[in-house]
Amino acid sequence: MNRRFLCWLALLTMAACSASPEVRYYTLSAAPVASNAAASSGRAFYSIDAVAIPALLDRPQIVMRTGHNGADVLEDDRWIAPLPDLLRRVLAADLSARLGAGAVIEPGLPSGPSIRRIAISILEFDSGSDGQSVLDASWTISEPGTVTEAGSTEIHRVRHVASTDGADLKNVVATMNRLLPALADDILASLPQDQ
Repeated sequence: MNRRFLCWLALLTMAACSASPEVRYYTLSAAPVASNAAASSGRAFYSIDAVAIPALLDRPQIVMRTGHNGADVLEDDRWIAPLPDLLRRVLAADLSARLGAGAVIEPGLPSGPSIRRIAISILEFDSGSDGQSVLDASWTISEPGTVTEAGSTEIHRVRHVASTDGADLKNVVATMNRLLPALADDILASLPQDQ
């Protein structure tokens, strides 16, 4: 009986020690701005076709830079959805708020041949142990009905850096989120003027 009790106690202790820590989930959200209330009749329509990210960031876990050549993958801190999907949704909403209702086709909805297509490449979107969050991105805008060939489209590029208030990961993600409206403003400034 004593031996059985000790075995049971040992199993209970091992089970308690092997309990995994709680996983925390984070998302990105569009920035509230004064919307152009007018519908986009007579203006160009846009679609964010793709948001490409580096393989290092293409994972559920949040990645933090640790120095020049190091990174920590935070196993217990994860994006609620694939990061490219979150970025595409938020950037589409941020652009729509700036261009007016209906000017940006929502991700996942079909778009026709008269749509200008925006392809975005995120080169860096992370935060570091130095408290700096970085968004480095490039993008192209394709005219309706054209097939983009290498070298035929202007490539735009921007880098934004912001300091995080505190080391709490909620603050880090909020700082990263604040970089997205700046990218939307940059994309807006690069759009053709005939819209």
